Amino acid sequence: MASRSWVTSKLVKRLVTQPQLSPKEALEHMKEDYNVHIHYKIISRALKAAREEVIGNEKEQFGKVRDYLSKLHRSNPASTDIVDVIPQPESPPVFDKLYISLDACKRGFKVGCRPLIGLDGCHLKGYFGSHFLSVVAQEANNHFFVIAYTVVDSECAEIWRWFLTLFQEDLGSCTEFG
Repeated sequence: MASRSWVTSKLVKRLVTQPQLSPKEALEHMKEDYNVHIHYKIISRALKAAREEVIGNEKEQFGKVRDYLSKLHRSNPASTDIVDVIPQPESPPVFDKLYISLDACKRGFKVGCRPLIGLDGCHLKGYFGSHFLSVVAQEANNHFFVIAYTVVDSECAEIWRWFLTLFQEDLGSCTEFG
């Protein structure tokens, strides 16, 4: 007698604390906590609906990126941000990649960091899954200093080339700053 909406409401509470909840784990949760046996199709549909409720759908996420970038420009006007999208016929564009380099970080690197940069990348383990790539430097106290970062679908040579080309254009001549 458990409806999908009831199951969704219970899974929303669980997703807040356990965002990587799998359908199998959701079935176990419903059995243990509510003593309810639910068909796999119902649990997978309810889990999808609960994720949309907790995380939001793709349109809302894309809108949040635009809001974030506008707030960046208000607080740090000379910053560089580039959003690449994949145009879709008869629907909103799909997010492809994002590049951000704050002006304060660029100026801080030029003035107070060692003239050596490091590159790093990591997986973002969220609902959408992607990669976070960054350019960092070390300051006088041996703390890391993020100069620029990007969010992309995959980490490959072409993406790194795109990221570092943008970074080099953004930072200026490497001979000028050592």
